[in-house]
Amino acid sequence: MKKLVLIVVLFYSTKQLFAQFGPAGVGSSVTNKLWLRGDAGTSSSVNLAKINKWRDQSNNGFNFNQTVVSPQPLFISSGLNGKPVIRFDGIDDKLILNDFISTNDQSIFLVSTNFAAAQNSSATILDIDQQTLPRANWSIEQNGAVNDFRFLYTDNAFNDNASNNFLLTGNNITSIIKEGIAVTVGKNGINTSNVTSNSVINKQNRPFALGGTVINDARNFGGDIAEVIIYSIAVNSAQKIIIENYLASKYAMVLGANDKYAFDAVHGNQVAGIGRENPTSLQLDSKGGFNLVRVNNPSNLDDGEYLMFGNDNASLSILEFAEVPPGINNRLKRVWRFDQNGDVGTVSISFYLSTFTINSETQLELLIDDDGNFVNASRISTNRSYDPATQVVTFNNVTVADGDYITVASNDENTVLPVELISLTGKSTGVSALLNWSTAKEVNNNYFALERSENGIDGFKEIGIFKGEKASYQIKNYSHEDKDAKEGTFYYRLIQVDGNGFKRISKVVAVLVDGKNPEILIIYPNPVTNSALKLVSIPFDDRETVVVELLDLNGKLVYTKTITGINADTEILNTTETSGLAKNLYYLKFTGKSTVYHTGFVVQ
Repeated sequence: MKKLVLIVVLFYSTKQLFAQFGPAGVGSSVTNKLWLRGDAGTSSSVNLAKINKWRDQSNNGFNFNQTVVSPQPLFISSGLNGKPVIRFDGIDDKLILNDFISTNDQSIFLVSTNFAAAQNSSATILDIDQQTLPRANWSIEQNGAVNDFRFLYTDNAFNDNASNNFLLTGNNITSIIKEGIAVTVGKNGINTSNVTSNSVINKQNRPFALGGTVINDARNFGGDIAEVIIYSIAVNSAQKIIIENYLASKYAMVLGANDKYAFDAVHGNQVAGIGRENPTSLQLDSKGGFNLVRVNNPSNLDDGEYLMFGNDNASLSILEFAEVPPGINNRLKRVWRFDQNGDVGTVSISFYLSTFTINSETQLELLIDDDGNFVNASRISTNRSYDPATQVVTFNNVTVADGDYITVASNDENTVLPVELISLTGKSTGVSALLNWSTAKEVNNNYFALERSENGIDGFKEIGIFKGEKASYQIKNYSHEDKDAKEGTFYYRLIQVDGNGFKRISKVVAVLVDGKNPEILIIYPNPVTNSALKLVSIPFDDRETVVVELLDLNGKLVYTKTITGINADTEILNTTETSGLAKNLYYLKFTGKSTVYHTGFVVQ
């Protein structure tokens, strides 16, 4: 039986379904001006690596940088709830954004952990330049001496027009909402105070510092920052509650009020929702799972009612064939769970299916289950619509009960994805970058284009074309060595193009090339005179097949051979082969399954 693949995690369609939604499905890139996440956009994802760039996830390009090595903060791979964070040392660590446009009305959400012992007398977490006239911007500070928190708006006389003090210990979700002169400051879901500020925030471009002040006055923050979210509007109270639930679920933090999602333990990933506090404070449309599932059009949403949803983070490239109800061929492995506060009535639920090849919308069904075992799930196919231009399937007038599980399924095994990419990796050889990728299946795949960028965001240039397979149902491996990546950090992605010209873009992988040959591959004797050349230490598996190339001083190939079962006493060149070489400097290139190594030797 032909296996069906619905969605693949590594490819993202170039088609857009709607404008990108902000965190927890609130706002868009128009109002969500800045979104920094420890789990995305960092210049390195290696534990304890220094960070020179933290990229904005709001699509507005407000990327923070630090070109000087000493004040670069550290990437911590397992921080809050096992999620990545950026660690600032409280001494000089800081990231800078040169131009940021503040707005008078705004909303700020910050997830952080402070290290009180590392604090200066007035440690600054976020700081918009307050020195340049007219002085009308803001900063978030923590006073280590008394362990309190201050949010400061400043006017042209450099006076504190609004401040709020509260105990800041442990892990915190801090919120600041400014609407006109009203400022509401909160911690972990509780509004600690409402104050007023007569300052009008300057909208012109100003420097923005993260982890310290713009003016380098040694008021640096010591602690971890996991997420920073800034809106150019004052979000309403319902939206604030939804955003705080997203953050609390992600980082396993306890909200002191308005905890609307109870299924954090398993389904606490990418939480989003709709809800209403009153007729003017509401959220009616939300897309979660980072723009994969959309919930909107509630028929009976009243004050105090919410419908929240999160997922189990199961792989999007794995399908479930066994645990499905009769008549269903397979379903997506990932499952979403709903928490309903009150009764919101019926809703519309949409899925972004750009990686499907859909023959008919009748293939797609919504599964709803009350116990998480989809063998007895309800199949929903009525009130269904499918837009082939955006590849969005929508199920309207759906009733979801509190605690229900949902996923999308297919009743047709011929819903086929052209390519299932199962991995894309990159690693340094020391003097080049080696890219490897594998596919589990290819149908009507025209070619792959491999692209390189110097910042991972734009400026991608094609460096190679690789022919695809028209029909392949076995694992196929591809490899390419980028010899032009001499030294620095390089970013790569694949563009997969099918026979109809449809393109899909892979995730981006980063490779740090230090320009140095690895030291773990050693040959002897060196120099060599009328004797065999052998290995002392090797980086290859003893069952691995390795291609050995002998190159002269100009890089011209002199000799090549393939060795299987290479070990620490393998003869690379025998006496006859070395005796035939002229006295000079030569290079050896060793190409294994996933690594390439270079070394040199002298013939005397």
